Amino acid sequence: MAIYEKLRFEAAQLDLIAGVSLRDVANKLVREHESTRHWLRPASGASDWYELATKQNNKVVRLHAELVEKARADLGLI
Repeated sequence: MAIYEKLRFEAAQLDLIAGVSLRDVANKLVREHESTRHWLRPASGASDWYELATKQNNKVVRLHAELVEKARADLGLI
């Protein structure tokens, strides 16, 4: 939960200083973490928790890589 809150804060900071493509990826990453928090709760009724968690983790890893790529482009490092 603490990491999620930190991610939300960092995405909000990017909203102030980053370009559109970087902000979009950061916000997608926050939304995916929000989705994970919702269906990981025991009351969510997720039928195949392991499969859902694996898919969600893979999606988050891809978005993380995209975020790094967009940040480098935004800073003019590529």
